[in-house]
Amino acid sequence: MNIEGELKLVLNYQWYDMIYAHIKGDEYRQPTPYWIKRIFARMEPFAPDGERGPFRLTDKECEDLAANIDKLHAYVESGYLVPLHDVVTFQRAYTKNPPRMTWIIKGITVGTGRPEWGAKEGSVYIVIALEELIDSKN
Repeated sequence: MNIEGELKLVLNYQWYDMIYAHIKGDEYRQPTPYWIKRIFARMEPFAPDGERGPFRLTDKECEDLAANIDKLHAYVESGYLVPLHDVVTFQRAYTKNPPRMTWIIKGITVGTGRPEWGAKEGSVYIVIALEELIDSKN
C-alpha cells in the first residue's frame, strides 16, 4: 500500500552491499516512535466520517506502541496497522552522489532478526522484508 511514496533509508557500506548482492533479505529498524510513525498507518474500519483509512498515527499512539511491543506486534499482525510504503530506496552511506537502489517491499512485520544481518540476539525489530530489486544507481 503505497500511501506516502517510497521509504528512504541510509545504510552503512556493509549492509548496503549485502542487500545489493542479494545476500541480506531484510532490513531492521528499532520499534521507536520515530520509526513507527515513518513506517505504519492506522486502518480504521469505520471512521466517524465514513472513511476507511489509512490514517497517520499520532505522536501519542507511536509512543504507546513503542512502549508496548506486544501491542505493536498484534496490531501489525491483525492488519490494524499497515505499511505506509510498498517500496524502499536505500542509499549507501552519507557521501557525495551515493549509490542508491530501490526494492519492492514484500512485507513489514514485528519480530526478531538474523544476527548475521545485523540484528542483536533476542531484540525485537520492525522487519522490512525485501522482494525484488527494481532500480539501482550504482
